[in-house]
Amino acid sequence: MKKSILLIRSISLLGLLVGLSFIVVAPKTIALHIAANNIVDSTGSKYMLLLEPALLIIVNEVSVFNLKRYRKNYHLTDAPIILVKEWYLISAAIVLLVVFGFLMYEQVTLR
Repeated sequence: MKKSILLIRSISLLGLLVGLSFIVVAPKTIALHIAANNIVDSTGSKYMLLLEPALLIIVNEVSVFNLKRYRKNYHLTDAPIILVKEWYLISAAIVLLVVFGFLMYEQVTLR
């Protein structure tokens, strides 16, 4: 269980580092809403880029809570392996990291 929690939390940390790195290179205003034809409808402060990493951290912490509860309910707290359900949640966290990274990139580059 400790390995899967460490993986999920390190993905959260990586998402936060990606967000902070985009804040460093972002202009003062970024795109907040992009229409279907790549026209920016709304702009905002570059610090709004921290919303995606915050959402990633919230989702990952809910996943960690779910993993702990699952292992406790099925008496698997001492199992030294990463379970299939844990791999699903780890892969979902990676997918969210990639999607949020692409979204932050689009927000920074479009004006």
